[in-house]
Amino acid sequence: MQNLLARIINQAQKNRQRIVFAETDDPRTLQAIDYLDDHKIVTPVLIGNKEKIGALAKDHSIKMALNDLEIFDPESPENAEKIE
Repeated sequence: MQNLLARIINQAQKNRQRIVFAETDDPRTLQAIDYLDDHKIVTPVLIGNKEKIGALAKDHSIKMALNDLEIFDPESPENAEKIE
């Protein structure tokens, strides 16, 4: 089983895809994003407020490199036009 998982991860790393995560208010999601990004399995795109995501990560001792991640905040003024 472990060999199968290693093969799946290896294949994902070779063909790294962008995955959008909308549940960024859940620390479990942030832990998963951190793991997937650290191991170069996917390129995460986070939906939410960068400051709130950073505060939640800090509160749960999740060391995410937020400046290196793509974060789309639908409530920000510059993104409001893109949504309409």
